[in-house]
Amino acid sequence: MNLLTRYGILSQIKSFVRFGRAYFDGAGDYLSLNSDAANFGFVHNVGTTGKWTMEFKYQANSFSNAQTLFDTTRGSTGNSGIYITLLANRTIRVFISRDVAASYVINYTSGVIYPNDTASMHDIEISYDQSLASNNLSIYIDGVLLANGSKTANASSSIQCETPYIGTFASSDYINGYLTGFRITDGIIRHTATFTPPEYFINDSGTALCMNFAEAIGATTFIDETGKTVTTNGNVIIVA
Repeated sequence: MNLLTRYGILSQIKSFVRFGRAYFDGAGDYLSLNSDAANFGFVHNVGTTGKWTMEFKYQANSFSNAQTLFDTTRGSTGNSGIYITLLANRTIRVFISRDVAASYVINYTSGVIYPNDTASMHDIEISYDQSLASNNLSIYIDGVLLANGSKTANASSSIQCETPYIGTFASSDYINGYLTGFRITDGIIRHTATFTPPEYFINDSGTALCMNFAEAIGATTFIDETGKTVTTNGNVIIVA
C-alpha cells in the first residue's frame, strides 16, 4: 500500500492509512535522535528573533507521573536546550535552558489545560516567538489557545544542546501513552488563532522533524519524513 510518495525533500501524501499508534509503556520507552543535536539548536538558541512550532498528537494512559514529550537538555537544566513536560496535574511545563543552572530564557507552567481523558488522542501545539515583547509562548490544545507565557530578560545560549529525546527527561519522566504524530518547524508560527488540527503532519517548509507513526502494526522502527535517523529505546511499538 502506498502511504507516502516523496518528491525531493517534500513529501506529498497521496493516500494516508493509519494502521495503529506508537505505544510507550512509561517504564523506559523513548525515541532519540542520536546524531542530530546540532540540527535542533534553533529551539533553544532563539537569539532575538527565533521562532518555532512543535506539534504532538498524544493520548495519555494515565496522569500518575510527569511525562516529558521532548527534551534536548539530557535531563539537566544546567545544559543548553529545552524540555516540554506534561505534569501529573495535567499542566504543561516549557523550559528553555541557558547552560547555567537555574538560569533560563523561559520557565513556564500552564494551568490545568490537558483534558482529563485517557480514551482519546489530543492535539498539542506549542509555539515560541522570541521577537515578541510578551506572550512569546503559546499552547493550543485541540486547536484552542489555552495558555501564554512570556520570556525573561535573559539572552539565549549558543552552546549546542544535548541529544534530542522523545518521551523522556533523560532517564525519568517517561511518557505513558500513545503518539500518532510529532512535528517540529523552524522559523514558522503555525497558528495564531483557533484552528482545526490536521489528521496528519506533512513535511513542508521549515520542517525539522516530521513523524506520523504510520508504520505497520508491530513495527519498532520509525520514519522521520525529513530523513533523520530515529533510534528506538526500550519497547516502543506500533499497536492497534
